[in-house]
Amino acid sequence: MLRALSRVILQPKKAGLVKCRTEVQICLRAFPERSLCQSFYSVIPQKNATEESLFSKKLLEYIRGNAEYAASVKSLPDQSNFSSTVNALKGHQLHLVIAHSSELKPNFILELFTHYASEKQNITQDIISKKGLMSMVKERVFQAIPLMTQNELRKFAVIIRNLKFERSRYLIDIAGRIVQECGQRAAEVALEQCLHFFDIMLILHGNNIYRKKQFDIFISLFEYHTATATPHQLVQILHYISFAKKNRLSREYVHVLITKLEEVLEHLSFVDYGIALNGMFKCNVKLDKSSSLIKKTAKWLQVKAEQSERLSDLESFAFVAMVKVIRAAKYYDKDLLSSIGTFIMKSTVDTLQPEVIAHTLALYANSQVYDLEIFTKVESLVLQHLTNPTQTIRVKDISRILWSFSHVGHKGSDCFLDIIANVLIRSVHMGKLEFYPEHLSGSLFSMAVLGYYPKELIKEAFQPQKVEKLKGYQRSKQLSRLMALHQAVKIEVPEVNVAIPETHMNDLPKRTLSDEMLYRPALAHLMKGAIYINKSVGTSVLELKFPILFINHANLVFYPQRLKDLNDSGNFVLNQLTNCKAIIGEKRVAIEILDSKSLLNGSMDVIGIVKMKLRLMSQCGWVVHKLHENDINRFSSDEHTMGAFILDTLSKFKM
Repeated sequence: MLRALSRVILQPKKAGLVKCRTEVQICLRAFPERSLCQSFYSVIPQKNATEESLFSKKLLEYIRGNAEYAASVKSLPDQSNFSSTVNALKGHQLHLVIAHSSELKPNFILELFTHYASEKQNITQDIISKKGLMSMVKERVFQAIPLMTQNELRKFAVIIRNLKFERSRYLIDIAGRIVQECGQRAAEVALEQCLHFFDIMLILHGNNIYRKKQFDIFISLFEYHTATATPHQLVQILHYISFAKKNRLSREYVHVLITKLEEVLEHLSFVDYGIALNGMFKCNVKLDKSSSLIKKTAKWLQVKAEQSERLSDLESFAFVAMVKVIRAAKYYDKDLLSSIGTFIMKSTVDTLQPEVIAHTLALYANSQVYDLEIFTKVESLVLQHLTNPTQTIRVKDISRILWSFSHVGHKGSDCFLDIIANVLIRSVHMGKLEFYPEHLSGSLFSMAVLGYYPKELIKEAFQPQKVEKLKGYQRSKQLSRLMALHQAVKIEVPEVNVAIPETHMNDLPKRTLSDEMLYRPALAHLMKGAIYINKSVGTSVLELKFPILFINHANLVFYPQRLKDLNDSGNFVLNQLTNCKAIIGEKRVAIEILDSKSLLNGSMDVIGIVKMKLRLMSQCGWVVHKLHENDINRFSSDEHTMGAFILDTLSKFKM
């Protein structure tokens, strides 16, 4: 029945690195260079553990309050709602009854621990002062847990959670027994009860549930039951497995999930479907852009954008989840973007949350679509969020917005980047980016793409401790961007003298020239002609390379100086190159391919990072000739034709 899934084991954070943060309100008087004004910035640094836990709690409340879900129960009480009629004397009697009675009654245990949760008596003091008695009580609790009904087990989990069990070894052991009992019972019951037992574990451990070994047992059980799950049970399964985040599911199970979700789609609400898609996204389930599920998702999102005046918190969550999945699939839908654009234009700062703004803007950028009116409206909404003390915006979302702006080349108003820089500076000074330096490096790289270099932030980003934290899975992408930023700083603002700490190439994502040719087929066609030319002259005068270090976007480079000692008047190719050399001299020459991946949709304007690379190459003395991929494809029939096309291109270079 149980089939283990191979998954990535996520290691707990190192001791001392977990830090609870609360929402930060930043009031900052800023005087931009071009407009003297007083601004108040409200920002939260990232979706930290506290914030994520709060929204996860909201989702669980939605599930527990909806009768269609298996975990539907009345709202769980908070610690402030616990009450007990047990006085201190009766509490001591309960200890004795539990420890010595021949008849073990779970309700006595619930009554005793409710007494502790009501704060009428301190359990820590009793553990110390009544060590022997409390040890006996603990053993009796272990014996009573298997006798508890499902509802009693749930209530006991709530009580233990509200006693903040993580602070006491005594309570940690009890919580562990509850989790163990849930795993054992779940293996013997139907899916509905299995989901109930998983929810009991969630009560205790919340978002950290993936660290428990029973989590793997439940994943296997969910896989076993998925084919027969009801629509809302499937949503629960997808939500529950998402707690592992980067856990990789087997291909077979992914196929089952996608097929099943498409089958039950019509029975789900917008919010329910959003919860399901968010679970798939967190588990790295990527849909193909040609899949019918992606098309249905896009259509549903389009209808929601057309019919909505504003989005509730849960609708915003579902909206973002759908956008994420569509972005991951690299699906482009003109009608969808049009409807979302109309929705944005009629929205206000009170009706559109920053996270929705950030992800919808990124959908435009990923589709390589630039609409000046929409981006200007979004810029205005972002500024309103930043300058309104009652609104909050995450640095994570600021970073995503900056990436979208830089990708399509939207620089914004004169003071926009100044204000963003001031927000980030204040966050740095308050220590809010120590644990998430990738938001800082990502924001700075996007600013550099736009030609904006805030000196104080740049120096902060290159602090050794921040660079060190960028190493490792995923963050290594930001380390690569930081290295590219370092190159840009050296070229464009050399007065900002920053030294990058020693970094090994193994810490950076691997992107080879072979990868480039696979990703950009026109480049591979061009190389066929280059190889033919090199063979004809007997030396490598044409090479594929990355002209700007750490910007992994390759060019075909011509080295005329390598023709010095070659003398063969009968060689047509050599003669052509010699003529080119006479025109070019010692200049560095490169051919840039403009393809669908490097151009804005429907235009000849290059996207952000390519534009940045060309700008840096120009400042370094490169002469760049641009070719469109369609021109290359016309001459890609054989290496001789492509070689002739390259020679013709080089002969047209103008210095």
